[in-house]
Amino acid sequence: MLQSFIEKLLVFLRIMPAPEFETSAAERRVHDRFQYSYSVTIHCDLKKFETVCTDISLGGMKLKHPLPPSMIGKQCKVSIADNLHREPIVFNSTVIADTLTPKRISFSATEPEAHARLKSWLKQRVISDLMKQESAD
Repeated sequence: MLQSFIEKLLVFLRIMPAPEFETSAAERRVHDRFQYSYSVTIHCDLKKFETVCTDISLGGMKLKHPLPPSMIGKQCKVSIADNLHREPIVFNSTVIADTLTPKRISFSATEPEAHARLKSWLKQRVISDLMKQESAD
């Protein structure tokens, strides 16, 4: 249990605000994935697709259900909602997905405010998990 606590703490520290120095492009492309579920709605053209994500990172997510092929590569509005009734996070982004595995998407051209809100949500979930684990020990 201590090892699990330490692993979660290390992940939490990685999503803390970046230090003052610049990181390389390769380092910025790598995001920790979290096994958290959120409701996801994608609006593309006049179509709407609803599902949930099974894991999420600051750069994208894995969906429970495959994306419709007509949405891949298109400019879409991706909304992420939680069960705490907060205002959904909305990314106006091109949906990028592997056509062989259309359950994984990544965000491109995301807005800084939406990215910051997602980062905050993930931090809160990690802290909550750590506190639950601490009280269980």
